[in-house]
Amino acid sequence: MVDAIRLFVGAIPRLLRTRRRLLLENLALRQQLAVLKRKHARPRLAALDKLFWVLVRRFWSEWKQALIIVNSTWGAPRIHCELLMVGLDISERTISRWMKRAPGDPGPANRN
Repeated sequence: MVDAIRLFVGAIPRLLRTRRRLLLENLALRQQLAVLKRKHARPRLAALDKLFWVLVRRFWSEWKQALIIVNSTWGAPRIHCELLMVGLDISERTISRWMKRAPGDPGPANRN
């Protein structure tokens, strides 16, 4: 029942979107499905997948709303472990402080 309500509430804004925005969102979701269907236990982005998202970000300002599989899942503990593996000994607390200061979204790319 909750899923049906969530689906209905999510459909209302989509009815008000322009055709271009719907096509871009559909394209982004289909690309993510293609990545998920690959035969890996954990989806991995190939070079073409990364290029796709770079181009999407350049031409579509609301790209983050359709992004599902590439969320920021690296917290301070994981970053700390990765840095230790490459020989950098930085405290986890310092990493978490820097993560709070870093901007979440640098904004849309400049179109010159």
